[in-house]
Amino acid sequence: MDISKFLTNLEGKWLAQQTLHNLALEESISNKAEVYYKQIKQINDIFTDFRQYLDNTEKISLINLCWNNKKNQLNYNLCFFQVSNQFRGQFIKWESDKQDKLSQGSFYWSKSGILNLYMQESGMTFQEKIYTPTDKLKLVNSIQKKYGIYVTVSFISEIKFTL
Repeated sequence: MDISKFLTNLEGKWLAQQTLHNLALEESISNKAEVYYKQIKQINDIFTDFRQYLDNTEKISLINLCWNNKKNQLNYNLCFFQVSNQFRGQFIKWESDKQDKLSQGSFYWSKSGILNLYMQESGMTFQEKIYTPTDKLKLVNSIQKKYGIYVTVSFISEIKFTL
């Protein structure tokens, strides 16, 4: 499977279970949420707008992600750009209602089918590994560091409800 197929397979409704471990405060929090992924087909205008940030890339996909639980709702977009014929590239992330605040990161698509995301911002480092052992199961491990010190670790499992 390649990254384009991987991102296309995410589209739909998922039920997520997250466990977040805050290592600094020695707390653990678990929650459930409904997650919606929607691939946006018309990204030519967005790609043109972001072209200034990205060198030697071609567009792959634009994904809208909506995370709903009882406490809050997160809605953001991820736009992936791949270096030609490579397993790596860059992405841009922004909240749907705050398009003026962009976060940029890089990704690596491993041969074993794991999407690795990396992002640095204001002394914080974010690392995320996303794996889909089947078309209806997604596993995510996330690590957040501040100035190289582990702050949080998150484990998410998602089960797909729609195709």
